[in-house]
This record gives sequence, C-alpha cells and structure tokens, in this order.
Amino acid sequence: MGARAQLGADQCLSQQGLLPVVGETGQKILRAIVGGERDGQVLAAMKPA
Repeated sequence: MGARAQLGADQCLSQQGLLPVVGETGQKILRAIVGGERDGQVLAAMKPA
C-alpha cells in the first residue's frame, strides 16, 4: 500500500475511533483490510506467534 493510501486508511480508522482501541497488530490487520486484503490466511499471518 502506498503512503497516500496508508494515510487514508489511518484517517478512516481514526475517524471510526478504532486506532486508539486496538493494539499494533490489530492496527496492522485493520489497515490491510481497509487496503483491500481479504485473504484470511494472509490476515492471520499478521498476528504474532
């Protein structure tokens, strides 16, 4: 995801009040979803072991 798209995703999540609530991993997963990722295995791989 490009920097401009990332900024848009962050603003969207922030406006929804989600960024302060979720941790770093949750933010990463939410950003991926907002960026268009739909593969559950890819999203699951983002969480720590």
